Amino acid sequence: MANNENSQESSDKPYGLKLLTEGEDAKIDIVAVHGLNGHRDRTWTVDDCNWLRDYLVLDIPNIRVFSWGYDANTHGDTVSCQYLYDHARQLVSDLTRRRQVTKTLKRPIIFIAHSLGGIIVKSALIDSASPKTGPLKVQRDVKISTYGIFFMGTPHQGSPGATAVKGTIGNLVKNIASIFASTTDALYKNLEENSEWLQQQQAQYAPISEDFITCFAYETNKTRTVFGDIEVVPKHSAVILSSRTAQPVAIHADHINMVKFKSRGDADYVGVAERLAIMADDASAAIDLRWQGEDRVDAARDKSDNFFVRFSLAGAYQVQDFVARETELKKMHATLNKKKGRRTVVLQGLGGMGKTQLAIAYAKLQAQADIPVYSGIFWLNVKDQNSAKQSYLNIARQLLQENHLTTGLKNFTPKGSAEQAVVAVREWLDLQQNKGWLMVFDNYDNPKRAGIDDDTSVDIKNFLPQTEHGAVVVTTRSMEVGFGHRIQIKKLQNPKDQLQILANTSGRRADETDPDALALVNKLDGLPLALATAGAYLEQIPATSFAKYLEYWNDSWLDVQELGPRVPSYEDRTLYTTWNLSYKLIKSRNEIAAKLLELWAYFDYQDLWWDFIQTTYPISIIDPKIPEWFKSLTTRELIFNNAVMVLCNYGLIEPANWTRETQVEPGHAVMPRKETVPGGYGMHCCVHSWVVYVLNKPLNNNMLGLALVCVGSQKEKTVSTMGGPEPCKQSTYNAHMTSLDRWTPHATRCFSLVSSTWYNSDGWEDALHNFTSSFVITGQTEAAVQLCRKTLDLEEKRKKEDNPQLIETIENLAGVLMDYSAVNHEPPEIRIPKFRPKIEEAVQLYERALKFHDSISHSENGNSLNIVARLIKAHLHVENVKATEKMAERIIQSDWKEARQEDYKHLRYVEALTYMGIAKEKQESYKEAEGYLSRAMEHLDAIWPEEGEEWSAQTILALGHLYSVSKALGQFAKATRFYNRMYAGIQGNMINGVLLSPNLLPRNPAIDDWKRSNPHSKMDSYPRFQLLNVGTGLRD
Repeated sequence: MANNENSQESSDKPYGLKLLTEGEDAKIDIVAVHGLNGHRDRTWTVDDCNWLRDYLVLDIPNIRVFSWGYDANTHGDTVSCQYLYDHARQLVSDLTRRRQVTKTLKRPIIFIAHSLGGIIVKSALIDSASPKTGPLKVQRDVKISTYGIFFMGTPHQGSPGATAVKGTIGNLVKNIASIFASTTDALYKNLEENSEWLQQQQAQYAPISEDFITCFAYETNKTRTVFGDIEVVPKHSAVILSSRTAQPVAIHADHINMVKFKSRGDADYVGVAERLAIMADDASAAIDLRWQGEDRVDAARDKSDNFFVRFSLAGAYQVQDFVARETELKKMHATLNKKKGRRTVVLQGLGGMGKTQLAIAYAKLQAQADIPVYSGIFWLNVKDQNSAKQSYLNIARQLLQENHLTTGLKNFTPKGSAEQAVVAVREWLDLQQNKGWLMVFDNYDNPKRAGIDDDTSVDIKNFLPQTEHGAVVVTTRSMEVGFGHRIQIKKLQNPKDQLQILANTSGRRADETDPDALALVNKLDGLPLALATAGAYLEQIPATSFAKYLEYWNDSWLDVQELGPRVPSYEDRTLYTTWNLSYKLIKSRNEIAAKLLELWAYFDYQDLWWDFIQTTYPISIIDPKIPEWFKSLTTRELIFNNAVMVLCNYGLIEPANWTRETQVEPGHAVMPRKETVPGGYGMHCCVHSWVVYVLNKPLNNNMLGLALVCVGSQKEKTVSTMGGPEPCKQSTYNAHMTSLDRWTPHATRCFSLVSSTWYNSDGWEDALHNFTSSFVITGQTEAAVQLCRKTLDLEEKRKKEDNPQLIETIENLAGVLMDYSAVNHEPPEIRIPKFRPKIEEAVQLYERALKFHDSISHSENGNSLNIVARLIKAHLHVENVKATEKMAERIIQSDWKEARQEDYKHLRYVEALTYMGIAKEKQESYKEAEGYLSRAMEHLDAIWPEEGEEWSAQTILALGHLYSVSKALGQFAKATRFYNRMYAGIQGNMINGVLLSPNLLPRNPAIDDWKRSNPHSKMDSYPRFQLLNVGTGLRD
């Protein structure tokens, strides 16, 4: 065992590489790097015992241990990014030189780095990984040979939930400096200014970090600093759990003493030494394989006429573990691997959908092939003109560094401008012999449009090579990129892929056996950025469970986004800022499109279509509160189409189809089939959250009022296919149910907002009233009652008893209270007591409305009689037969003369006859009942002379009670005829097995008899194949 020191190193300047110890058969190099104000000996020493020198070689005999020192004093303003980067380059140089002299260039390396020494190590590896040729080529050996890294108290990332200053890595570096420095002026200012550089360094390190086995040690004790006793580098900054090779290690000491071990039996030392021993055991085989791959790359370069450029993703922000997208990768391969001409693929999709990561994955697959497909792969950020030019400048310098002094680059020097670099590199790419390159143009989100003067847009033609060879990949959110083979990148569909991203980024197990993890990925709906954001939060705050994060998402979306950590692989974007650029571009291009996007916060996210947004409500025309953009949007279809086209072009929405179930022919025994209905437009649920919490911060009454105008206008559009005794065709029913199914989510969304504490309807009473009426018409009973009560309260505050809207609200509330009982199928002895309070309240409300209508006319009027018709049903429902008779008689006396002249009076008259007959039947006055019911049937037969599919539910009711009355009178043959005729009508009035009965009708005794004889059938279903005889012992 050797224990010596380089004689050339000065004792008063402990800089450079110092050999601490070397085993007799050393196979592994261990290199230790101290931090700020550290020392290559004293940092690792306590009580004259240096554990690197004295202990480690006893536990791992086959190692050579170096300690590298540098000027780490925190004097003045010398601590800067350039200061740290220069030291990193010196480390590479010193280590390469020593290994070259000792002929151990391919020996595995394990770094041990304390505090800011870890930042220097990462910078050294980034520098070593960068393309190098000539005399510097040998420096690549440091990165290639590095197998493992043991970071000890190194700040890798800012703290979650911190402010812009407190949360930066720069601020954590200031914490470290505060252990030694007594002031916060020049040093702290410099460190704070370099925070962005430190963030960028982490992003540059991410693509190569998976090549190393990494241990992240963190302190558990506080350290005394000028700021007081603090955790200098908290666990969330010292540990990156999202790395699949990461191992967190707790050291029970403060920041300074976490690298000082007093004895070989120290528990913290034992843990560190054992992990290093495991690394050492595995390192040789892994590094040998890595060098074999490098030799293959060098051989490929020798065959490529000197156009081979070493693969580098500098400037690209990369995820640790890429997941899924196999189909898209195959499509890219099929297009880009063609042999002739220029091959171009355009990856288009919503921001955060993973386009950049897909492009990176493709590039890495090609570069890591045994025989690389491309001679050079170049990454360009083209989010704006300056970024594109800077990318070309980086490429030019890379080419110069690798000695590509061919035509074009001969006139370019390392000090050349970005504009000169664009010209030089394009000329080099255009060389006839140089056909094997791949260019990736990332973030091409604002393409130049003809005739539009926009300094922020990019004309990619100015950056594409001119010769028709090579391969190009473009990532963009815009659908206006008109060249190349477009591959639309959509959300991940497979839950396993989504769970894998969540597991990779959170450092936790997340699979299909965990219902909370499944619920979370279901909520995030396949958006990779949302999954990565959730994972980053869960990684850094271990106490938060999947279920708790989902609760935060639902209840405090913006807070959990703003206070959570950033995702390094997504550059400077977060889930709540990534679409801001798209919104700004949309707003500059089409103000109405931007407003529609804002308005979408008040609708559901899944399906918006023209017929829905089109308002027939006159408020949109006459009310001064209605803005002009809304009038244009909701009254002119071309304006709407243009707005959604712009939103589609930026990927924020996409066309959506609506699937409904229908049957082939009405009245026949066929299975329902699925039918796709051309739909409107939908957005991802995460985009909708951004629209709600960012674009509409805070939500406001006026925009909600406009949404209510749209939802409420459905009242006018659907009333013709809802309610009333008219029969309903199959096609009409299907169309209506589709419209209702599409309308309901938007109505539900508005209902939740109207029910919020912040909502104030002042000025929007009319919109709220129509919105409430739509709920009434569409049978949304629970919500309709709440809305009616809220609207009634608002209307009554106007203190105008003659307010027509007040009366309509009263009638609406009465109607939905009646619906509670209408949809209940319990026996009368259970149903009536249960719903009596609601029906009695409905009766009181109807009587209040009737009083109003009677007061404005001295003769019978249609409004009064319509209320009377509803009162008949209400009284009959609770078997108040005397009141039923009284109300029915009023209609019969009023309408009988004019019944045949006006259909609506005719139907009201027929209903009154029917209900009078039912009331008489309940009093066992069967002859009188038969008379009223027979008169009703005469009129019904006049209206619908042919039985069949368009038969009235009112006819079925009358026949059912004629059957019951005939039985009571002993007329069994007649009863059988009524029963069979009624059943024929049922067949024609059934949709998917359910009898259409839009009105509130009393229970049908014939149907009740059928159910008693068929106890195993569904409550509302009837057989379709043969006519049934009564089958209950009836005889003539």
